[in-house]
Amino acid sequence: MGTMASMSISILRNGELWGLISCHNRDARDLPVEVRTACDFLGQVLSLQLAARAHTEDFDHRLRLRVSQQQLIA
Repeated sequence: MGTMASMSISILRNGELWGLISCHNRDARDLPVEVRTACDFLGQVLSLQLAARAHTEDFDHRLRLRVSQQQLIA
């Protein structure tokens, strides 16, 4: 690929690796600590959003099951 610099940002779900944001550059470069910290923060926010979405989907699924159960009982 001709990559001289790379950086990855971990996306976690329930404390386990769910995915990565991978950045590459043809030229070697050093990123300032502020940029690396900002990228790490964005990865954490994305991880939290992923967890929240999964929680919402699980809750909606359980709600649909409960409605179906109540309809069957009625």
